[in-house]
Amino acid sequence: MGFVGLVVAFLWFLPVVDGWVCFLGRVVLMSSRVLSTEQAKSAIKQMQSIIAGGLSDQIANLDKQGKVLSDPNQWDGPLAEQFRGSTWPDTLKALNKAKQELDELRGQLDKIAKNIFSAGGGA
Repeated sequence: MGFVGLVVAFLWFLPVVDGWVCFLGRVVLMSSRVLSTEQAKSAIKQMQSIIAGGLSDQIANLDKQGKVLSDPNQWDGPLAEQFRGSTWPDTLKALNKAKQELDELRGQLDKIAKNIFSAGGGA
């Protein structure tokens, strides 16, 4: 095994975080492929549009209607009790968690888009 092979074998066991590796006390950027096709750029824009364009509104509309159905003056009985006692609260909790995760995804997409578009990342 030549010197290059020995270095490569040594680097194989070093920790790598975000493409950076510590080698002999120095931080070295490891080369990696960067690719962003027009299809990827379009997918980012479409995901951003979907998240920003209505999912939050739809969750708010579902909550509004769920509150109506949870009101015993509007609907009552054994199924209504089950709905307002567990079905709707559990569903609303899941919807709010999904909304929070989508907001986090939107933030990541914003970072990705800025990175790709500012660098002119082409195919």
